[in-house]
Amino acid sequence: MYETVPASPYDAALIKALCEGDMSAWCFVPADISEPAYCSRPFQTLWNVPVGTFGTGGRVPQKSLGKVFEIAGVSAEEFFSRVSGHSTEIPAQFQLRQKDGVTLQASIRCIYHNVDGAVIGRLVHFRAVTETTAIAALLDQINAAQKKLAVLSKREMEILNLVYEGRTNKAISIATEISEKTVEKHRSRIMLKLGLSCTTLMIRVITVARMLPETMWRPEDNSVDGPLEELHA
Repeated sequence: MYETVPASPYDAALIKALCEGDMSAWCFVPADISEPAYCSRPFQTLWNVPVGTFGTGGRVPQKSLGKVFEIAGVSAEEFFSRVSGHSTEIPAQFQLRQKDGVTLQASIRCIYHNVDGAVIGRLVHFRAVTETTAIAALLDQINAAQKKLAVLSKREMEILNLVYEGRTNKAISIATEISEKTVEKHRSRIMLKLGLSCTTLMIRVITVARMLPETMWRPEDNSVDGPLEELHA
């Protein structure tokens, strides 16, 4: 899908000069649209660029860079218009929203030729913006996971905690003094109650529930209050 181009010693030197010691998410967009852009590895991670998409030194044709934005749900035309319209060293900022809801803060500044002072391109830095809505969504996920676990009995929570610790059925059997067959029955019942199909998803539920233990949801039913306490351990 993406065309890549080889890097030259001059290109490597330019990248080093622009981004010495800078491991943030950035891309350098040359003023000449026929020239390839340069993108840092953190940029590729932030924009979910598949490994091997960009050439050596993070080089990629500007047209292909535009495809990266479009795939993420950002208008490439709008991005390049904003970038090309900036003409000073003073950074200008604007926001971009990806289709998955992530908001990115972009900061542009011009890079000038050290001899004739002409603009050779623009350096754009990106960072993800944490929004209140994102935090609220995370809290909702935690609360939902905690409520799911509240349906489990004390023994089931005990088994689940041991599974979370990575113990085998045999180790759980020894720790709880019950047979391995009974352990397997408990695990099956846990997944049935939680509406899950595999151990990985079961682990994910308890992981999310323990992200903020101080917000632990506590039902009035005392029969499950004890097991929930064990999540704090």
